[in-house]
Amino acid sequence: MNLLENTNQNDQIQIDQNKNYLEELVGDDKKFKTVEDLARGKAESDMYIEHFKRSQDELRQDYTRLREEYNAGQSLKELIDQLKSNKESQNDITQNVPEDKSDSFDLTKLDELVSSKLQAAKQQEREENNFNSVQNKLKEVYGDNYANALKQQISELGLTADFVNDLARKHPEVLYRTLGITGNSQKETFQAPPASRNRSDPFAPNVNKRTWSFYEKMRKTEPAKYFDPKTQDQMFKDATALGNAFNDGDFQQRLIQL
Repeated sequence: MNLLENTNQNDQIQIDQNKNYLEELVGDDKKFKTVEDLARGKAESDMYIEHFKRSQDELRQDYTRLREEYNAGQSLKELIDQLKSNKESQNDITQNVPEDKSDSFDLTKLDELVSSKLQAAKQQEREENNFNSVQNKLKEVYGDNYANALKQQISELGLTADFVNDLARKHPEVLYRTLGITGNSQKETFQAPPASRNRSDPFAPNVNKRTWSFYEKMRKTEPAKYFDPKTQDQMFKDATALGNAFNDGDFQQRLIQL
């Protein structure tokens, strides 16, 4: 099973080299009234792109660490299994010839074998149900042609297809948090403070403003909410509105690390 197997789309953005985009975008009844408005829009879009890249770098760092911890756990399990196998081999060599019990029947071992088989079957059924549930959720969020969107997102996070598929089977809730979606509802939306606490006064106390420290705390305590596109959009708007006042806390240090 592979969540990334989907070949229904191959969309690409096409640019018409013969179209006059200036005439199409600038004018009294167009998106931009003047060329100056167009230039400002371009500058704001560039700022947003840089902001988005920085947030993606932060997300990639967080989940690269998660992948490394996951791989380390797998390696440790393999080492333990190998040690157990070596010990069993040594016991087989040094043990005495067992007493002939061909006429006896060990009901305890039979019960253990049956129980082990039942548990393995239940685990496999549980993993298949988890995988199907994740697949349906991805279709709900991204549409039937979800595979390309998923490939792009896990590539940006630095994850592998095997890792994502394994999470889908064994830990679907972890995968939902990793992708920034929830298991039982649509993506979390950014919750602004109550209207009574919002102040348009530019000299309002800093405690009522959503600055870098506000979002950095969210990134550490609620990563799924922080990396939600709506939260990132609100963060960009707050940074634009506050200007240099937004860059409090360890903003400069984090900027150097990125």
